[in-house]
Amino acid sequence: MITPSVKILIIILTSSFLISCAPYYSEDQKWIHSLETLPKATSGYFPAGIFQINGKILAQRCDNNGNQLWWKYDEETHSWSRGKYVTHGCTNDYN
Repeated sequence: MITPSVKILIIILTSSFLISCAPYYSEDQKWIHSLETLPKATSGYFPAGIFQINGKILAQRCDNNGNQLWWKYDEETHSWSRGKYVTHGCTNDYN
């Protein structure tokens, strides 16, 4: 028969082993921090996507007219800067 103190010890050891084996990705932390610092969308714009291209995190916003506004995350300053504006960049109407 296992005593309660031994059961607690087994649970603690098993839990610490499982936690120490869990993967940790610094990329996850970078994404979380970048999304927490992303400025709120200005009036008329809505979020359209978050992307990672060539190691850079980019955010895309669109307005109701289909215009596209890009934001770029700077890992050194942990801030976002407004990027390219594309007229009708959020539409797929090629007429």
